[in-house]
Amino acid sequence: MFFYIGDNCPIKSLIQVSSNIFIDQGWLIKVYNGQIVYYKGYSTECILGESIEKILQGYKPAGKWAVITNQGSIYYPKIRSFPIYNNGTNRTNIPLEGYDVEIYDIEKITRPDIKISLDSAAFKINDILTNNVHNFLKYNNVDTLRVLYSAGLDSLTVWSIVDNLGYPYDLYVHIPKGNSTHKDIFGVKQEYESDLIPLLRKKFWGYKMTSCFKNKNWYTTGFYSERFQLREVSTGHAFANYYNKNLWDIPKKSDYLYHFLQRPECKKNTAPKFSNESDLLDWCNESVYYDYQMWHIDNNFHFSPFCDIRITEVINQLSLEDIITNALTACIQKKIIQLNNEAFLTLLGDYKNSGPMWHNFTKNFKNITLKSRINEYITTTEQKIDPLVAHKRKREGWQSG
Repeated sequence: MFFYIGDNCPIKSLIQVSSNIFIDQGWLIKVYNGQIVYYKGYSTECILGESIEKILQGYKPAGKWAVITNQGSIYYPKIRSFPIYNNGTNRTNIPLEGYDVEIYDIEKITRPDIKISLDSAAFKINDILTNNVHNFLKYNNVDTLRVLYSAGLDSLTVWSIVDNLGYPYDLYVHIPKGNSTHKDIFGVKQEYESDLIPLLRKKFWGYKMTSCFKNKNWYTTGFYSERFQLREVSTGHAFANYYNKNLWDIPKKSDYLYHFLQRPECKKNTAPKFSNESDLLDWCNESVYYDYQMWHIDNNFHFSPFCDIRITEVINQLSLEDIITNALTACIQKKIIQLNNEAFLTLLGDYKNSGPMWHNFTKNFKNITLKSRINEYITTTEQKIDPLVAHKRKREGWQSG
Protein backbone atom coordinates (compact mmCIF):
# COMPACT_ATOMS: atom_id res chain seq x y z
CA MET A 1 0.00 0.00 0.00
CA PHE A 2 2.83 2.29 -0.95
CA PHE A 3 2.61 5.38 -3.09
CA TYR A 4 4.57 8.37 -4.30
CA ILE A 5 2.73 11.45 -5.52
CA GLY A 6 5.07 13.76 -7.41
CA ASP A 7 7.71 13.77 -10.11
CA ASN A 8 10.73 11.49 -10.48
CA CYS A 9 9.91 8.72 -8.01
CA PRO A 10 13.22 7.41 -6.59
CA ILE A 11 11.80 3.93 -5.88
CA LYS A 12 12.12 2.12 -9.18
CA SER A 13 9.90 -0.85 -8.29
CA LEU A 14 6.81 1.36 -7.99
CA ILE A 15 4.47 1.44 -10.99
CA GLN A 16 3.78 4.77 -12.68
CA VAL A 17 0.01 4.98 -13.26
CA SER A 18 -0.20 8.67 -14.21
CA SER A 19 2.14 11.58 -14.80
CA ASN A 20 2.71 12.04 -11.07
CA ILE A 21 1.33 8.96 -9.25
CA PHE A 22 3.42 5.88 -8.53
CA ILE A 23 2.11 2.85 -6.58
CA ASP A 24 3.26 -0.62 -5.61
CA GLN A 25 1.53 -3.78 -6.80
CA GLY A 26 -1.89 -4.81 -5.53
CA TRP A 27 -3.92 -1.62 -6.02
CA LEU A 28 -7.33 -1.72 -7.70
CA ILE A 29 -8.93 0.92 -9.92
CA LYS A 30 -12.36 2.47 -9.84
CA VAL A 31 -13.80 5.25 -12.01
CA TYR A 32 -16.04 7.71 -10.16
CA ASN A 33 -17.56 10.79 -11.82
CA GLY A 34 -15.04 10.57 -14.61
CA GLN A 35 -11.99 10.47 -12.34
CA ILE A 36 -9.76 7.47 -11.79
CA VAL A 37 -9.46 6.29 -8.19
CA TYR A 38 -6.85 3.84 -6.88
CA TYR A 39 -7.57 1.86 -3.74
CA LYS A 40 -5.94 -0.88 -1.72
CA GLY A 41 -6.38 -2.68 1.59
CA TYR A 42 -9.27 -4.03 3.61
CA SER A 43 -12.14 -2.84 5.76
CA THR A 44 -13.88 -4.57 8.65
CA GLU A 45 -16.93 -2.40 8.08
CA CYS A 46 -17.74 -2.56 4.38
CA ILE A 47 -16.68 -3.86 0.97
CA LEU A 48 -14.03 -1.30 0.14
CA GLY A 49 -14.56 -1.27 -3.62
CA GLU A 50 -18.29 -0.63 -3.19
CA SER A 51 -17.74 2.26 -0.78
CA ILE A 52 -15.44 4.53 -2.81
CA GLU A 53 -18.12 7.18 -3.41
CA LYS A 54 -18.90 7.38 0.31
CA ILE A 55 -15.20 7.51 1.18
CA LEU A 56 -14.65 10.44 -1.17
CA GLN A 57 -17.54 12.14 0.62
CA GLY A 58 -15.95 11.68 4.06
CA TYR A 59 -16.76 8.12 5.14
CA LYS A 60 -13.88 6.52 7.08
CA PRO A 61 -14.66 2.82 7.54
CA ALA A 62 -12.52 0.81 9.92
CA GLY A 63 -9.63 -1.19 8.49
CA LYS A 64 -6.23 -0.70 6.88
CA TRP A 65 -6.71 0.89 3.48
CA ALA A 66 -5.90 3.89 1.32
CA VAL A 67 -7.68 5.62 -1.56
CA ILE A 68 -5.90 7.98 -3.97
CA THR A 69 -7.57 10.03 -6.68
CA ASN A 70 -5.88 10.91 -9.95
CA GLN A 71 -5.61 14.48 -8.59
CA GLY A 72 -3.42 13.15 -5.80
CA SER A 73 -5.86 13.38 -2.88
CA ILE A 74 -5.31 10.70 -0.22
CA TYR A 75 -8.08 9.16 1.91
CA TYR A 76 -7.59 6.84 4.89
CA PRO A 77 -9.35 5.49 8.03
CA LYS A 78 -9.58 7.28 11.39
CA ILE A 79 -6.51 5.29 12.39
CA ARG A 80 -4.03 5.88 9.60
CA SER A 81 -1.85 2.78 9.69
CA PHE A 82 0.81 4.43 7.53
CA PRO A 83 2.72 7.73 7.71
CA ILE A 84 2.56 10.42 5.05
CA TYR A 85 5.79 12.26 4.35
CA ASN A 86 5.97 15.63 2.61
CA ASN A 87 8.90 17.64 1.25
CA GLY A 88 6.78 20.61 0.20
CA THR A 89 6.27 19.27 -3.31
CA ASN A 90 5.85 15.49 -3.17
CA ARG A 91 3.90 13.22 -0.80
CA THR A 92 4.61 9.56 -0.03
CA ASN A 93 4.42 6.94 2.70
CA ILE A 94 7.92 5.73 1.90
CA PRO A 95 10.62 7.00 4.32
CA LEU A 96 12.85 9.16 2.14
CA GLU A 97 15.54 11.68 3.04
CA GLY A 98 14.41 15.32 3.25
CA TYR A 99 10.76 14.57 4.02
CA ASP A 100 8.75 15.53 7.11
CA VAL A 101 5.88 13.55 8.66
CA GLU A 102 2.42 15.03 8.22
CA ILE A 103 0.20 15.37 11.30
CA TYR A 104 -3.45 14.35 10.95
CA ASP A 105 -6.62 14.90 12.94
CA ILE A 106 -7.12 12.53 15.86
CA GLU A 107 -9.90 12.06 18.38
CA LYS A 108 -9.22 12.45 22.09
CA ILE A 109 -10.19 9.46 24.23
CA THR A 110 -12.26 10.23 27.32
CA ARG A 111 -11.61 8.31 30.54
CA PRO A 112 -14.84 7.54 32.44
CA ASP A 113 -15.03 8.02 36.20
CA ILE A 114 -16.43 4.54 36.79
CA LYS A 115 -13.79 1.88 36.11
CA ILE A 116 -14.20 -1.70 34.95
CA SER A 117 -12.26 -4.81 35.98
CA LEU A 118 -9.49 -6.50 33.99
CA ASP A 119 -11.79 -9.46 33.30
CA SER A 120 -14.48 -7.12 31.96
CA ALA A 121 -11.90 -5.48 29.71
CA ALA A 122 -10.86 -8.90 28.42
CA PHE A 123 -14.45 -9.77 27.52
CA LYS A 124 -14.94 -6.43 25.75
CA ILE A 125 -11.70 -6.66 23.78
CA ASN A 126 -12.40 -10.29 22.88
CA ASP A 127 -15.72 -9.16 21.40
CA ILE A 128 -13.97 -6.46 19.36
CA LEU A 129 -11.31 -8.85 18.04
CA THR A 130 -13.87 -11.56 17.28
CA ASN A 131 -16.04 -9.12 15.35
CA ASN A 132 -13.00 -7.83 13.46
CA VAL A 133 -12.03 -11.34 12.37
CA HIS A 134 -15.59 -12.19 11.36
CA ASN A 135 -16.13 -8.93 9.47
CA PHE A 136 -12.74 -9.10 7.80
CA LEU A 137 -13.71 -12.42 6.22
CA LYS A 138 -17.22 -11.16 5.50
CA TYR A 139 -16.26 -8.01 3.59
CA ASN A 140 -13.05 -9.10 1.86
CA ASN A 141 -12.48 -11.72 -0.79
CA VAL A 142 -9.93 -13.82 1.07
CA ASP A 143 -9.09 -16.95 -0.89
CA THR A 144 -6.86 -18.51 1.77
CA LEU A 145 -6.22 -17.05 5.21
CA ARG A 146 -2.67 -17.56 6.40
CA VAL A 147 -2.41 -17.61 10.19
CA LEU A 148 1.13 -16.96 11.37
CA TYR A 149 2.31 -18.03 14.81
CA SER A 150 5.64 -16.54 15.90
CA ALA A 151 5.76 -17.87 19.50
CA GLY A 152 4.40 -14.58 20.78
CA LEU A 153 1.30 -13.70 22.73
CA ASP A 154 -0.18 -11.44 20.07
CA SER A 155 -0.10 -13.88 17.16
CA LEU A 156 -1.35 -16.62 19.50
CA THR A 157 -4.32 -14.47 20.53
CA VAL A 158 -5.36 -13.91 16.91
CA TRP A 159 -4.86 -17.59 16.09
CA SER A 160 -7.08 -18.68 19.01
CA ILE A 161 -9.90 -16.43 17.81
CA VAL A 162 -9.70 -17.51 14.16
CA ASP A 163 -9.72 -21.15 15.18
CA ASN A 164 -12.57 -20.71 17.66
CA LEU A 165 -14.72 -19.13 14.95
CA GLY A 166 -14.31 -22.27 12.84
CA TYR A 167 -12.96 -20.66 9.68
CA PRO A 168 -10.59 -22.75 7.53
CA TYR A 169 -7.03 -21.46 7.44
CA ASP A 170 -3.43 -22.38 6.74
CA LEU A 171 -1.19 -22.34 9.83
CA TYR A 172 2.42 -21.24 9.34
CA VAL A 173 4.94 -21.87 12.09
CA HIS A 174 8.71 -21.55 11.75
CA ILE A 175 10.85 -22.86 14.62
CA PRO A 176 14.40 -21.46 14.53
CA LYS A 177 17.32 -23.51 15.77
CA GLY A 178 20.55 -22.45 17.44
CA ASN A 179 22.07 -19.09 16.55
CA SER A 180 19.67 -18.26 13.76
CA THR A 181 19.90 -15.00 11.83
CA HIS A 182 17.01 -12.56 12.07
CA LYS A 183 15.73 -13.83 8.72
CA ASP A 184 15.92 -17.43 9.89
CA ILE A 185 14.06 -16.65 13.12
CA PHE A 186 10.90 -15.86 11.19
CA GLY A 187 11.42 -18.10 8.17
CA VAL A 188 11.12 -15.11 5.85
CA LYS A 189 10.81 -15.89 2.15
CA GLN A 190 11.17 -13.48 -0.77
CA GLU A 191 10.15 -14.51 -4.29
CA TYR A 192 11.22 -11.32 -6.10
CA GLU A 193 13.67 -8.45 -5.90
CA SER A 194 12.58 -4.90 -5.14
CA ASP A 195 14.32 -1.71 -4.00
CA LEU A 196 11.33 -1.07 -1.73
CA ILE A 197 11.64 -4.23 0.42
CA PRO A 198 15.14 -3.66 1.90
CA LEU A 199 14.33 -0.01 2.59
CA LEU A 200 11.21 -0.94 4.55
CA ARG A 201 12.98 -3.69 6.48
CA LYS A 202 15.57 -1.13 7.52
CA LYS A 203 13.08 1.55 8.57
CA PHE A 204 10.13 -0.47 9.98
CA TRP A 205 10.72 -3.50 12.22
CA GLY A 206 7.47 -5.16 11.11
CA TYR A 207 8.74 -5.79 7.58
CA LYS A 208 11.66 -7.83 8.91
CA MET A 209 9.09 -10.47 9.85
CA THR A 210 7.09 -10.71 6.64
CA SER A 211 7.60 -12.81 3.54
CA CYS A 212 7.06 -11.26 0.13
CA PHE A 213 5.37 -13.42 -2.51
CA LYS A 214 4.46 -12.52 -6.07
CA ASN A 215 0.85 -13.68 -5.86
CA LYS A 216 -1.79 -12.29 -3.53
CA ASN A 217 -1.60 -13.45 0.08
CA TRP A 218 -3.56 -12.63 3.23
CA TYR A 219 -1.75 -12.88 6.55
CA THR A 220 -3.02 -12.49 10.10
CA THR A 221 -0.76 -10.48 12.39
CA GLY A 222 -0.59 -9.55 16.05
CA PHE A 223 0.78 -6.10 15.23
CA TYR A 224 -0.54 -3.10 17.22
CA SER A 225 -1.58 -5.23 20.20
CA GLU A 226 0.87 -3.67 22.64
CA ARG A 227 0.45 -0.11 21.42
CA PHE A 228 -3.33 -0.14 21.42
CA GLN A 229 -3.39 -1.64 24.93
CA LEU A 230 -0.79 0.88 26.19
CA ARG A 231 1.64 -1.99 26.73
CA GLU A 232 4.56 -0.57 24.72
CA VAL A 233 7.90 0.06 26.45
CA SER A 234 7.62 3.79 25.76
CA THR A 235 4.31 4.07 27.60
CA GLY A 236 5.75 1.85 30.32
CA HIS A 237 8.52 4.38 30.89
CA ALA A 238 5.93 7.16 31.06
CA PHE A 239 4.04 5.21 33.74
CA ALA A 240 7.27 4.61 35.67
CA ASN A 241 8.24 8.28 35.42
CA TYR A 242 4.87 9.24 36.86
CA TYR A 243 5.62 7.13 39.95
CA ASN A 244 9.30 8.20 40.11
CA LYS A 245 10.47 4.65 39.45
CA ASN A 246 12.55 2.76 36.91
CA LEU A 247 10.44 0.66 34.57
CA TRP A 248 12.66 -2.42 34.93
CA ASP A 249 12.31 -2.33 38.71
CA ILE A 250 8.50 -2.53 38.68
CA PRO A 251 7.69 -6.06 37.40
CA LYS A 252 7.89 -9.15 39.59
CA LYS A 253 10.13 -11.97 38.38
CA SER A 254 7.06 -14.02 37.56
CA ASP A 255 5.59 -11.34 35.26
CA TYR A 256 5.48 -12.10 31.53
CA LEU A 257 7.47 -8.94 30.70
CA TYR A 258 10.09 -9.25 33.46
CA HIS A 259 13.08 -10.49 31.45
CA PHE A 260 12.20 -8.43 28.39
CA LEU A 261 12.30 -5.22 30.43
CA GLN A 262 15.77 -6.07 31.76
CA ARG A 263 17.25 -5.73 28.27
CA PRO A 264 19.57 -2.71 27.84
CA GLU A 265 17.56 -1.40 24.89
CA CYS A 266 14.39 -1.47 26.99
CA LYS A 267 16.05 0.63 29.70
CA LYS A 268 16.44 3.64 27.39
CA ASN A 269 13.96 6.11 28.81
CA THR A 270 13.03 9.03 26.55
CA ALA A 271 9.43 9.34 27.76
CA PRO A 272 8.27 12.61 29.34
CA LYS A 273 7.31 12.93 32.98
CA PHE A 274 3.79 14.02 33.87
CA SER A 275 2.49 15.33 37.17
CA ASN A 276 -1.13 14.27 36.70
CA GLU A 277 -2.82 11.15 35.43
CA SER A 278 -4.95 12.91 32.82
CA ASP A 279 -1.98 14.37 30.93
CA LEU A 280 -0.15 11.04 31.23
CA LEU A 281 -2.97 9.05 29.64
CA ASP A 282 -3.55 11.70 26.97
CA TRP A 283 0.08 11.33 25.88
CA CYS A 284 -0.13 7.53 25.89
CA ASN A 285 -3.40 7.57 23.93
CA GLU A 286 -2.07 9.97 21.32
CA SER A 287 0.90 7.67 20.68
CA VAL A 288 -1.54 5.08 19.32
CA TYR A 289 -2.27 7.24 16.28
CA TYR A 290 1.36 7.60 15.23
CA ASP A 291 2.80 4.10 15.66
CA TYR A 292 3.30 2.91 12.09
CA GLN A 293 4.17 -0.77 12.37
CA MET A 294 3.01 -2.71 9.32
CA TRP A 295 0.76 -2.28 6.33
CA HIS A 296 0.40 -3.97 2.96
CA ILE A 297 3.31 -4.36 0.56
CA ASP A 298 2.69 -5.31 -3.08
CA ASN A 299 0.39 -8.37 -3.13
CA ASN A 300 1.08 -9.26 0.51
CA PHE A 301 -1.81 -8.07 2.69
CA HIS A 302 -1.64 -7.97 6.48
CA PHE A 303 -4.78 -8.22 8.59
CA SER A 304 -4.28 -6.64 12.02
CA PRO A 305 -7.38 -7.08 14.21
CA PHE A 306 -5.72 -5.21 17.09
CA CYS A 307 -5.51 -2.03 14.98
CA ASP A 308 -8.76 -0.69 16.43
CA ILE A 309 -9.12 2.44 18.57
CA ARG A 310 -12.02 0.81 20.42
CA ILE A 311 -9.45 -1.40 22.16
CA THR A 312 -7.68 1.67 23.54
CA GLU A 313 -11.04 3.07 24.62
CA VAL A 314 -11.64 -0.10 26.64
CA ILE A 315 -8.18 0.15 28.22
CA ASN A 316 -9.06 3.69 29.29
CA GLN A 317 -11.97 2.30 31.27
CA LEU A 318 -9.43 0.65 33.62
CA SER A 319 -7.72 2.22 36.60
CA LEU A 320 -4.13 3.28 35.99
CA GLU A 321 -2.98 0.49 38.31
CA ASP A 322 -4.82 -2.12 36.21
CA ILE A 323 -3.44 -0.65 32.97
CA ILE A 324 0.07 -1.14 34.36
CA THR A 325 -0.76 -4.64 35.61
CA ASN A 326 -1.86 -5.63 32.12
CA ALA A 327 1.23 -4.02 30.60
CA LEU A 328 3.47 -6.18 32.77
CA THR A 329 1.54 -9.46 32.77
CA ALA A 330 -0.54 -9.37 29.55
CA CYS A 331 -3.37 -10.78 31.64
CA ILE A 332 -6.07 -9.45 29.30
CA GLN A 333 -4.79 -11.41 26.32
CA LYS A 334 -4.21 -14.52 28.37
CA LYS A 335 -7.85 -14.29 29.43
CA ILE A 336 -8.91 -13.83 25.78
CA ILE A 337 -7.01 -16.95 24.75
CA GLN A 338 -8.67 -18.81 27.61
CA LEU A 339 -12.09 -17.69 26.37
CA ASN A 340 -11.40 -19.06 22.88
CA ASN A 341 -9.35 -22.20 23.57
CA GLU A 342 -7.76 -22.52 26.97
CA ALA A 343 -5.40 -25.25 25.76
CA PHE A 344 -3.65 -22.69 23.53
CA LEU A 345 -2.09 -21.20 26.67
CA THR A 346 0.09 -24.31 26.92
CA LEU A 347 1.82 -23.23 23.68
CA LEU A 348 2.93 -19.85 24.99
CA GLY A 349 6.42 -19.28 26.33
CA ASP A 350 6.76 -18.36 29.99
CA TYR A 351 8.20 -14.93 29.16
CA LYS A 352 8.02 -12.44 26.30
CA ASN A 353 10.88 -13.00 23.84
CA SER A 354 13.01 -14.62 26.52
CA GLY A 355 14.24 -18.09 27.41
CA PRO A 356 13.25 -21.23 25.47
CA MET A 357 10.42 -19.53 23.60
CA TRP A 358 9.46 -22.57 21.51
CA HIS A 359 9.75 -25.22 24.22
CA ASN A 360 6.06 -25.17 25.19
CA PHE A 361 4.92 -25.23 21.58
CA THR A 362 7.08 -28.19 20.55
CA LYS A 363 6.08 -30.04 23.72
CA ASN A 364 2.33 -29.38 23.68
CA PHE A 365 1.14 -28.74 20.12
CA LYS A 366 0.44 -32.43 19.53
CA ASN A 367 -2.09 -32.30 22.34
CA ILE A 368 -4.08 -29.35 20.93
CA THR A 369 -7.50 -30.04 19.43
CA LEU A 370 -8.27 -27.46 16.78
CA LYS A 371 -11.81 -26.52 15.81
CA SER A 372 -11.10 -25.38 12.28
CA ARG A 373 -10.23 -27.17 9.06
CA ILE A 374 -6.59 -26.35 8.47
CA ASN A 375 -3.38 -27.11 6.64
CA GLU A 376 -0.25 -27.02 8.79
CA TYR A 377 3.11 -25.80 7.49
CA ILE A 378 5.63 -26.25 10.29
CA THR A 379 9.30 -25.75 9.45
CA THR A 380 12.67 -25.32 11.12
CA THR A 381 15.78 -23.41 10.14
CA GLU A 382 17.61 -26.63 9.26
CA GLN A 383 15.16 -27.65 6.55
CA LYS A 384 16.65 -27.11 3.12
CA ILE A 385 13.44 -27.34 1.11
CA ASP A 386 10.85 -24.61 0.68
CA PRO A 387 9.28 -24.11 4.12
CA LEU A 388 5.91 -23.39 2.54
CA VAL A 389 5.67 -27.05 1.53
CA ALA A 390 8.17 -28.60 3.89
CA HIS A 391 5.72 -30.05 6.36
CA LYS A 392 2.01 -30.55 5.86
CA ARG A 393 -0.27 -32.45 8.17
CA LYS A 394 -3.97 -32.88 7.54
CA ARG A 395 -6.25 -32.69 10.53
CA GLU A 396 -9.29 -34.92 10.73
CA GLY A 397 -12.18 -33.30 8.91
CA TRP A 398 -10.06 -31.32 6.44
CA GLN A 399 -10.65 -32.18 2.79
CA SER A 400 -8.37 -31.09 -0.02
CA GLY A 401 -9.99 -29.64 -2.93
